[in-house]
Amino acid sequence: MQKSGAPRRRGRRPAGTGRRRAGVTQEAVEGEHYWGQMFEMIVGDAKRLFALMEEQMSGVPGAKEAKAMMAMMPDLNRRRTWSTRCRA
Repeated sequence: MQKSGAPRRRGRRPAGTGRRRAGVTQEAVEGEHYWGQMFEMIVGDAKRLFALMEEQMSGVPGAKEAKAMMAMMPDLNRRRTWSTRCRA
């Protein structure tokens, strides 16, 4: 039983809750858009940097052969190593 002096709680939400949620949702959408643009910018910069580096290395003796050897090596990042299999 509830005391007479205590405020009574109801199952209603406070006024303005819907507007606040809409504002938070809008901020989340804008943040996602912003970080998507930032990611695209960083990827573009990285591509330009690697293209520039490759262009500058084209005249270095042995660079073409080293690149060919690197292409022949297996990608070890994609393979599961012994230590990661033991943890699973």
